[in-house]
Order: sequence, then C-alpha cells, then structure tokens
Amino acid sequence: YSKAAEYMSNKEYSLAIPVFAELGEYEDSLDKLNLAKYSYAGQLEEQGKFSEAKEIYVELDKYEDSIARASSCTYNLANAALEAGKFDEAKELYKSIPDYADSKTQVLQCDYQKGVSLITSKEYSKAIEIFTALADYTDSKDRILEAKYKYVKDHMSKDDETTVAYLKDLIEARYQDSVILRRDILGDGVVTDGVSTSITYSETDATKNLTEADRTKPIYF
Repeated sequence: YSKAAEYMSNKEYSLAIPVFAELGEYEDSLDKLNLAKYSYAGQLEEQGKFSEAKEIYVELDKYEDSIARASSCTYNLANAALEAGKFDEAKELYKSIPDYADSKTQVLQCDYQKGVSLITSKEYSKAIEIFTALADYTDSKDRILEAKYKYVKDHMSKDDETTVAYLKDLIEARYQDSVILRRDILGDGVVTDGVSTSITYSETDATKNLTEADRTKPIYF
C-alpha cells in the first residue's frame, strides 16, 4: 500500500494501478485504484492518446466526470479523423456523442468535406448527391453548381446526356461562362429536351439566327 501511495505522489499512476488492484479491499485501495486510473487517463489525454484514455474513462463509467471525459476523447478522435480526411470514420464518432459540443454540426461538416474531396477527385455525381442532401448547409448549393460545371468541362460532348442536363441547370443559374459552354458544346442552335432555340434580334422572327450579338440591342431566344 505504501509503495502504491508513493507511486501516486510521484504521479506514476500506471505503476500504482496494478498494486492497488492486487491489494483488493485493503483499506481504501479500491477508491485509490479508481483515482489512479482516472489520473492515468488524464495523463494519456494530455499526451494526445485519446483512444487509450477513452477506454479507461469508459471503464470508470460514473466515477467523477469520466463520462464527459470519455466524450471529450471521442470528440478529439473525431477531429483527428476529419483532419486526416477520414470523413466516414469522423462522422460516426461525432454521431456517437450528439449532445457533446458542436458534434451535430460536425456531422454535417464531415459530409461537406467529403463532398469537396469528391469534387477534387472528379467524382462529381457522388459529390452532387452529398451536397443535395446537405441542402442549405453553408454553400452546398454553390458546390452543386461547381460540381456540375466541372463535369461539363470534363465531358464536352452533346451526346452526353448528363452534360446536357447539367448545362441546362448552369444556364438557368447563370453560372460563370455556361452560355459560352453551351455554344461550344451544342452549337449556335441549341437543342434541349427536343426544343430548338435560336438567338435573334427579333421577337417574332427566329429564322435569322445570330452567331454574334450586339450588346446594345435586345436579344431573343
């Protein structure tokens, strides 16, 4: 017991734990054992060893603030996973502690960062699916347009149905140089959903299709 107490005084908690455990119910050894474990978990936490610390806090359960400390470790593990680009792993960790700090928001951030990563790796359809589900979270709607734009730029073919569909959405949103892209891909006479469109100066005469337009004059499609 004295040796274990000495370990505690020297903050050598990992050495004190097995001694108190062996002492069993001798005097207050069980209480001291919990204190040693709790203190050791705190050391591990300070060293950034969150997985090991969390395991001890979970074991201690309702001892002191072990439950909250376990959640803190989980949160830090989630942050590290997100930083490392392990979006799904981070998301699951945040979801396991929904009431801790900003975990609910971080769940959305995991999806957002994953979507950004998918755009970078040119997996545009998957990125669009994620940003669509995120709805109004940050600039997700702009990210959808970005993904569609980059898809079109990488698939400049009028025979690609996805390109044509995305191009239509980009035109409606007046996104960047989508009008120029439409001309480059579909030509001057644009065919979308079976409807032929001409660009003219006349509101009633669509036979005189323009290849160039004067900005000072009204243009009709």
